[in-house]
Amino acid sequence: MHSIRSRLALASCALLSQQGFAQGIDNDWVVDSSFLNYSESDDRVVVNKVIAAVNGNVSTKDSVDLQLVYDTMSGATPTGLVFDPAGAGETITGVSGGSFSTGGGNGGTLAEFEDTRLAAKLDWSHQYNRTLGATYGTAISVENDYQSAGLSLNIAKDTDSRLTTFTAGLASTFDTISRTGGDTPLPLSNLADPESDVMVEAATRHTYEALVGISRILNVRTIAQFNMTLGVSAGYHSDPYKLVSIADPGVTPVPRGAIYESRPEDRTRRSLYGKVAHQLESGNILHLSYRHYEDDWEVVSDTVESRYMWKLSRGSFIEPSIRWYTQSAAFFYTHFLDSGIYDAADFNTLPQFVSADYRLDGLESITYGVKYGTPIFTGGKLRLRAAFVQQTYDDSEFDQNEAIVVQVSFKNVFQ
Repeated sequence: MHSIRSRLALASCALLSQQGFAQGIDNDWVVDSSFLNYSESDDRVVVNKVIAAVNGNVSTKDSVDLQLVYDTMSGATPTGLVFDPAGAGETITGVSGGSFSTGGGNGGTLAEFEDTRLAAKLDWSHQYNRTLGATYGTAISVENDYQSAGLSLNIAKDTDSRLTTFTAGLASTFDTISRTGGDTPLPLSNLADPESDVMVEAATRHTYEALVGISRILNVRTIAQFNMTLGVSAGYHSDPYKLVSIADPGVTPVPRGAIYESRPEDRTRRSLYGKVAHQLESGNILHLSYRHYEDDWEVVSDTVESRYMWKLSRGSFIEPSIRWYTQSAAFFYTHFLDSGIYDAADFNTLPQFVSADYRLDGLESITYGVKYGTPIFTGGKLRLRAAFVQQTYDDSEFDQNEAIVVQVSFKNVFQ
């Protein structure tokens, strides 16, 4: 029996190390670093991300994992407005304090921005006995117009056979949202009268999440995982930079005014996630995963992903992947509001909730990716990843988007 368990444990470690269902504890310290570039087509959003992490044991039962993230974000992002070739030229505070005019060359549909983010995450894991462990975490993220702080607790319980692991987790975050370079607007504020309704102080939002899950070693080559999550949040959910046009309908809508978006102050989210990792007789590993998500904003999404790790010589591998994602629109999403019904200057005519943010529109996305990894030096691992993203939206002003992702990572184990 001991021999079988050892073989299963070795197989599960080989499978899990590729994605991180769970990680065994040893006496090594690991330093992991990564650089990622995300670039959208047509000179839109560009993100550069640097990640540095270190983890290792501090005692026979305790380990620590520290991660630092630094992002730079720039480019142009959709405002939610429809194109206005004869815009009145209102000056609008854009993302991160940048400004743009509705009479500009893009008719107010895009706003240039530039921002940075610094985040840190610290996890402390304690193994209470051979089958029970817990991880206590804290995280903080700071941007010019957004701050977030959170706490988390995750518990893992193995069966005596060590073939099954039950997990449970709780997390809570507190966010502060503001608008750089100007007062934060109240939802549904009239763009043409920016001084009428402003939220002088930053808005806040609380989020609570719970997770329960199970992972099971099915045989010497196969392991499966299943998770359920529930999240609730309350507070300011609106984006203080996003706008909604009030326009005459037609083949080409004619803008007559604009308001700031308004989202519900509560949101409940539910998701189911399942994954199977199987090692073939050749040693190659196939990963299949599926995620279903839904919330009370009527956003429903499904994600299917497949990855195949093809082992090469001398510890190298290449891993092609494909990811398909589809999403329904939020119940309050609209391309624009009909000027025959709604008036930006008359609050009583406006709907309670409305947004033209393309991220809340119906969406279908396909991502094609490939990763290459190889050992270098003593205890080092180099990974290179590239991905191509294609997105199609149902009703947004910009109904197509493409992006390229490039990532370089280096991990080193100090023994």
